[in-house]
Amino acid sequence: MLEPNKMNQVIAKITSKFAELYSYFPEREKTGIEYNGSIKIEDELRMGYCLHFAALLKEIFPEGHIIWGNVIDHYIFYYQQNFYDYRGLIYHDQERIEILPNHFIPLTDLKITPVQNVSLEFLQANTIYSEQDPIWHQIKPILIDTAKEEIEKVKTNLSR
Repeated sequence: MLEPNKMNQVIAKITSKFAELYSYFPEREKTGIEYNGSIKIEDELRMGYCLHFAALLKEIFPEGHIIWGNVIDHYIFYYQQNFYDYRGLIYHDQERIEILPNHFIPLTDLKITPVQNVSLEFLQANTIYSEQDPIWHQIKPILIDTAKEEIEKVKTNLSR
């Protein structure tokens, strides 16, 4: 179990590696949102790969939960009473959650739905990318290895 600042380090490393690996696939149609001819990684993670990212965190931290926030149209990961996505810890208090930078909604409006099982059919039905997406299929094992290496690093630093 990792405290929030250590989780943030792991998530930052995964996100950074995702961006590095994802840039090798320029021919991919991705979400189609272009900025000066290139796709913003944050948009990919928010608009297409958020479920994959949450599922990846669930695989690495099986005691956590994938949840769907239908008001924000976004999958996030709930772990040790905190919410996470590709940005790391999502600020929240007893009454509200910061769904985008400086944009808060009441927690009661989040209407979270736990996702029990992320099957291939679930991924295909709930995201524009499937588990068979060639990009995801190629980079997922690398992201898992990256996360495990970073977890070991932060745990080693904790024990010193």
